[in-house]
Amino acid sequence: MPTKKQWVYAPANPKIPEATKAEVQKKADQLVETFLKPNFIKLPPADKQWNYIVDIYTKWYRGYFYFSSKYHCPGPTAMTDYFEDKFARLEYVGDGRFSVSYMAAHREVVGDLSGLHFGPMPGGNSKHSKPATIKSHVEAP
Repeated sequence: MPTKKQWVYAPANPKIPEATKAEVQKKADQLVETFLKPNFIKLPPADKQWNYIVDIYTKWYRGYFYFSSKYHCPGPTAMTDYFEDKFARLEYVGDGRFSVSYMAAHREVVGDLSGLHFGPMPGGNSKHSKPATIKSHVEAP
């Protein structure tokens, strides 16, 4: 049986102000250097069979801001020496706010934390003087 097609409204993503991009990049890089790298990049394991993280970095791509990790594959059966994995994504939703999506161990997007705010943005209005509370739309499995 053929599927019925239907038009849906898909609003354009809001334009990300350069000041917001710079502020997000600055704070994310600070998080990576002060917390993520010290806690998740370890010395190579003695057993050369397992992959391990060698770098954590951030990157803007189109309208999204990604947190990524680079893994080394030392095993003799490795298809490649390194691979990269994006483990979290921030999507600008307007007015200095972001939606955060992340991967769980079973490789499915399990959360969308809406309302994440990076504090007062240059040129922002006063209603965002304090960071918003992050509320999860995820129900426990």
